[in-house]
Amino acid sequence: MINEWIEALKDTVIFLDLKDEFLLGPLLGRGNFAKVHSCTRKSDTEGETKYALKTIEKSGIKKCKRNIMSVLQEIDILRKLKHPFIIKLHEVYESTKYIHLVLSYLDGGELFERIKSK
Repeated sequence: MINEWIEALKDTVIFLDLKDEFLLGPLLGRGNFAKVHSCTRKSDTEGETKYALKTIEKSGIKKCKRNIMSVLQEIDILRKLKHPFIIKLHEVYESTKYIHLVLSYLDGGELFERIKSK
């Protein structure tokens, strides 16, 4: 019953213990305030389900109120989107230094690079 509650609340709550739940994989990309790694859930003993973990540094976004609002808006929009062709936000974790977004993992590299090459 507890697992059912956790599953029902994932769309609205912020979790704290990311390291208890996930194993970090290689770096996939980097931006101004964030890094993206692949990761797997520790409870997934086969390690078959990969996720993309976007880690946002709070110290970088705190310098500008607009940056804070952009991150909050990104989380809000991703929580509302439910479509098979749009990346899914699975969970949000927060620590004293970081905000972590657990997203669907998509193969193929960065979209911006693919658009530039076309």
